[in-house]
Amino acid sequence: MLLFTETLDEWVHCQRLWVSLEPIFATADIRAQLTAEARLFTIVDNTFKRIMRITVKHPQSLPAVTRPGVLEALQLCNSLLDQIRRSLDDFLDSRRLTFSRFYFLGNDELLVVLSHSRNPRAIQPFLSKCFAAVSEFGYTS
Repeated sequence: MLLFTETLDEWVHCQRLWVSLEPIFATADIRAQLTAEARLFTIVDNTFKRIMRITVKHPQSLPAVTRPGVLEALQLCNSLLDQIRRSLDDFLDSRRLTFSRFYFLGNDELLVVLSHSRNPRAIQPFLSKCFAAVSEFGYTS
């Protein structure tokens, strides 16, 4: 039962981080700017999806969670995800240093802006937080 509990805790932590980072690394712009982290995320993504595919085929919780190697794989994934998260935070801080108005955006909002920098419509909702009295861009397609 100790193995089950420990593995399940690692699993939940991994899933929570994976869910928050997966949309970020699905964006080509972010993958291009964070190549090392994108490679690490690909390792985590493949490992996590492999564990989930096996679990779907064998959905009983005790055998699924206590399979040999699952705990170690999830611990490695969590270590990599924590490393990716720290690097991502450093990257966002560096963007804020280059353009101070980004300090008015939260991390998730800043990621949307950076990942859609070529699409003015996508960043429109965040303009009012960065610039006083500016709520939209005038542009033509």
